[in-house]
Amino acid sequence: MRIQVMRLLSLTLLLAAILISSVSATAKVTVTVFYAEGTHGYPRWVQAGLDQFNAQHQDIEAVLVTGNIDRLVTLLASGNPPDLIHGPGDRYIPEWAYNGLIQPLDPFLQNDPDPVLNGMVPSIFPILSWNGQLYGLPRNWAVGGIVSDVELFEERGVALPDPNWTHQDMIQIAHKLTHDSSGDGTVDTYGFTEAYGSAHRFPAWLWASGGDIWNENMTESTYDSPNSLEALRYYEDLWFTEGVSPWSYGATTSSVQLWSRKAVGMAHELAQSIGIVVDQRPTFRSHISPLPVGSAGPDAPRQIAVIDYLTMYKETPHPSEAWEVLKYLSSEEGIEAGMDLTPLMGYQTSLSPHVNQLRETLLSRQFEENPLQWIDLSEKMRGTSMKHPALGSDNVIRIISPQMNRVRNSEIPMTEAASEIARLLNAAVTEARSDGARW
Repeated sequence: MRIQVMRLLSLTLLLAAILISSVSATAKVTVTVFYAEGTHGYPRWVQAGLDQFNAQHQDIEAVLVTGNIDRLVTLLASGNPPDLIHGPGDRYIPEWAYNGLIQPLDPFLQNDPDPVLNGMVPSIFPILSWNGQLYGLPRNWAVGGIVSDVELFEERGVALPDPNWTHQDMIQIAHKLTHDSSGDGTVDTYGFTEAYGSAHRFPAWLWASGGDIWNENMTESTYDSPNSLEALRYYEDLWFTEGVSPWSYGATTSSVQLWSRKAVGMAHELAQSIGIVVDQRPTFRSHISPLPVGSAGPDAPRQIAVIDYLTMYKETPHPSEAWEVLKYLSSEEGIEAGMDLTPLMGYQTSLSPHVNQLRETLLSRQFEENPLQWIDLSEKMRGTSMKHPALGSDNVIRIISPQMNRVRNSEIPMTEAASEIARLLNAAVTEARSDGARW
């Protein structure tokens, strides 16, 4: 009898242990993180951060899902939405917030004793906000500046740009740098280039002259306002009329390719591009300047930001756990994870949002003469204005890009393109408002 009781007790304890183990296993919460694919190794980088997070947390399993924006739409439509969503650049915040896809992070910040935002670049937060609420935490960021090839400037006997230089100064310097380096009678070295019409370059030229794509509440396009037209005409001159850009000579406009063969003096570029060039041309030395002062004066914003961030899905069933993953990936420790995987890839040569970590990285960049200038440029940076909460940024770009390309192809002048862009944008806004959209 005693043996039977002991066996029964042992069996009961075994069943209890199995039950406890099962409960423990099912209690582990899975948090999915959607990350956009790209050429800079971002998914590989975030996976290293998730591996490190998972090793430190027994109750949460963070899982990476990758793809493009179409894949994200598919996940949402199929009922398998991710808990955290990577925003490649800041332009999606308004439309995602307006459409109820993501949720503000302010309640998490208020209830969390961990000072997540302390020590971060402060100008990032307004860019990741909508209607006064913060919707994203940055993973990495960049700001556009004029990057000069020091060696080419020295060879041409040209002084590097003064911090208070003007639009006309830039034209004059670009002329001095544009020349035929091979002596075959064909211009093959150019004064200036950038990603023509890019959402993360082009709007900065409008701001410098007091123009913009939208009015303050984004109910009307100001693309053809006098200030915007002044900037657009200057942009047209810089690219086509003055003969200082590669486009005037039928050459590539890629700053990385041109720098690699010492064929461009100045480019409106980001910090990560410089690291890639150095890998191809070890003697490359760069100098960073603000964009030239336009007619709106030196206090006008003229630096454009590119911020990669993570935001939280509005209907995530695990908001507390998702918050833990989100703030870890945005921490110095989470950003540092995986930095040794692929030297000089985009994420490694991009910028940390943590100022102390950022300074340490920048001061190690021996190929930049004034690397801390990137921090100075961040003080007046803005996010792109090629966006709209109701229309969506992709639709705004679809309206602007074809007309800008017509200018590039010499089909129409810039003033005609501006008039058509403003008309199309305003028509789209009118249609959205007639359908009941309010923002």
